[in-house]
Amino acid sequence: MPWPSSPTLSSCREEHSALRPPVTTGTPAVGDIALRVDPNADFGGAKPELRPEAYRLKVADGVVDIVGGSDKGLYYGTRTLLQTVLGSPDHASLPGETAVDYPNYAIRGFMLDVGRRYFTPEFITSYLRWMGWLKLNALQLHINDNEISARTPGPSSSSSPSWASTAETPTIWT
Repeated sequence: MPWPSSPTLSSCREEHSALRPPVTTGTPAVGDIALRVDPNADFGGAKPELRPEAYRLKVADGVVDIVGGSDKGLYYGTRTLLQTVLGSPDHASLPGETAVDYPNYAIRGFMLDVGRRYFTPEFITSYLRWMGWLKLNALQLHINDNEISARTPGPSSSSSPSWASTAETPTIWT
């Protein structure tokens, strides 16, 4: 089946493919992608708390139907659609199948140590895009290695912060 159109895919299609399908709304016709959110859709064995990130991608009768448990699930479904198209022999077709996908873990992330090495905003943005491609949902930026807490020994002078001797002050972790 040839590559169809989709409003959700329009922002990413130039980045991943030379194909430029038109974007339309309404009843899907042959060659179109239907996108919808249905929190009650059948997502197989998805854990209830992770259903919002689940999706079902079905290719049948010339139409691609992506149903997400939420906008997140719909987004992940479009990533799979792009990956499948780019993985096809002609980089422009899809097999006629149904796929149901959902995460096993609530947090799927990446940690970037910006405290020891500078990364440009463009580099971090490119990593965020790559994380979306891999369906990762959490970015941890390691800012520094200073361990600051109420228990951290410090100077005994009046220059110590006022909270340094307060027992109720929570520990600040970095």
